[in-house]
Amino acid sequence: MSTEENKAILRSYYEIVYNQRNPDAVDEICDKNIISHISSNEIKGIESQKKFVSMMLSAFPDIHFTIEDQIAEG
Repeated sequence: MSTEENKAILRSYYEIVYNQRNPDAVDEICDKNIISHISSNEIKGIESQKKFVSMMLSAFPDIHFTIEDQIAEG
């Protein structure tokens, strides 16, 4: 997968999962063995990721992400 494809997947993740408030899309976008590093915690697995997203959407109902710069090279 190219760097540009990886960057596009990340942009899609934030747009669909958070901005469109669709935590079930995690199943389609992420690998089932996903590990997210949030602060000093690790979120392991697709179900844990969906629970985390749902918690964030519940805690911050107006949350909206805008990616202005994205660095993936090097």
